[in-house]
Amino acid sequence: MKNKIRQEKISDICSKIKNEEYKLDTDYQRNADIWSKKLKYDLIKSILKGDYIPPAILANNEVVDGKQRLSTICSFYNSQWPFKYIKDQQDSDTEKEMELFEKIDGKIYDDLSKDIKQKFSNSCIYVADLGKNDEKNIINLFVRLNKNTIQLNKTEILMSKMDKKNSELIRELSDTNSIQEMSNQKKNDKRFSIKGLLIRAITIDLNINKREKSSVRQLQERTFIKELQNIEQIKSEYLETLTLMKKTIENTSIPVKNFNVIFESLFIFFRENLKSKNSFLKNKSEIQNFITNEFNEYAKKNQMGGGTKYDSLEYIRKRIDFVKEKLNCFLVDNKRQISDEIKCKIWNKERLNNNGVVHCKVCGKKIEKINKAHFDHIIPWTKGGKSEEENIQILCPECNKKKSKN
Repeated sequence: MKNKIRQEKISDICSKIKNEEYKLDTDYQRNADIWSKKLKYDLIKSILKGDYIPPAILANNEVVDGKQRLSTICSFYNSQWPFKYIKDQQDSDTEKEMELFEKIDGKIYDDLSKDIKQKFSNSCIYVADLGKNDEKNIINLFVRLNKNTIQLNKTEILMSKMDKKNSELIRELSDTNSIQEMSNQKKNDKRFSIKGLLIRAITIDLNINKREKSSVRQLQERTFIKELQNIEQIKSEYLETLTLMKKTIENTSIPVKNFNVIFESLFIFFRENLKSKNSFLKNKSEIQNFITNEFNEYAKKNQMGGGTKYDSLEYIRKRIDFVKEKLNCFLVDNKRQISDEIKCKIWNKERLNNNGVVHCKVCGKKIEKINKAHFDHIIPWTKGGKSEEENIQILCPECNKKKSKN
């Protein structure tokens, strides 16, 4: 069967159905009106939002596939029922779109404003026309199209709608050995589970510092619908993040039950602290122990099971802050630096206690000026020592160098 795919305006399609140029009712089709009201409202929303609508398939001018969609569209176009705006927390409607849906809530098509009528009637639907075929071929096609039909899940829908480069990024990341081995068969990817996990984690990463009241579920489409900025750079960093996570966490640390919550929180933490790679690897046993025990218990009480409340950026920040509080001792970055305020405080305290003289705490050598002193962590930073007054000592350059080599 050869087909010709074209776009047709809704007004033209409805006119052809009314004049029986396109036949909806056939012996092999289901009754036209089997969709729930919610499905009908969602289709009208999708058209007004400009979402992709799967093509209707025609043969011998009969609708082989797409009968429910076309009958819904035409019945609304002919003012047979009013639109109802049902707010769904998982939808990614923009403020402008929400205003539009609220404006037409409870109205039939004839009562809409002229510009909204035109927006709807001029919207195009894809039509795949198979031309003339014998009835047996058409029925066989219909059976194949509708046999064992499985509705697309939200990840599959989003993957089909997002910018091509974004979908390529998600596919490349999901195919890495790092994420495959970390998941350790905890995430069945037959229907995009690992991809959904990565979409969530990246959505959080790119929005965590924004003042967004939306849930992550709502932010996902807005984040991925257009090409991500600096996509090559962030791809490199995300690949590095997954590799570091795998080497540090290995494939047994994240418990199955709380896998999603723990993974996305750790993904953000490791992503922000790639410079601490060596320290993470050196202390991976302690990090694994924290994940398996303390963080797992915390995650049980603070995960997504509570609905959109626990899926908000506010609650996710709390989970990430908990990780930071416990794992910051393993960081090797600018937070390791001792502030000038603390240095001056320690220097002046030493002078006060030693008649105006400051000595090296190891060899006792006199240090004349503060800019000649080396301020050293008594408990090393990589072992959990903090850059606080109680953990800082003054050394001469020679002793500090010797300590660094040991």
